Amino acid sequence: MLCVPGAKEVNASGKTFTVTSSLQLLVDREDDGAAYTCKVDHVALLQTPQQATEVLEVHYAPCVVITQSSTFPQEGQYLKLDCVSKGNPS
Repeated sequence: MLCVPGAKEVNASGKTFTVTSSLQLLVDREDDGAAYTCKVDHVALLQTPQQATEVLEVHYAPCVVITQSSTFPQEGQYLKLDCVSKGNPS
């Protein structure tokens, strides 16, 4: 678990405050589908912890692999090429 410090802002009444934390990530295709959870730890929330989870959807260019059925087909034979690609979006 990573603890991210926040910036505290006291509201006009002086009795409450807001804390904002920010996390910036450099993502790649391996992070597609990863879940990140933000959780607030505070003594007043011990009975009802507050948290939210987001699943990353990383868009990335497709990777293409082409394979053939035989190395050296002879004249008159069929040649089968299989093309497999993985990218997001599909």
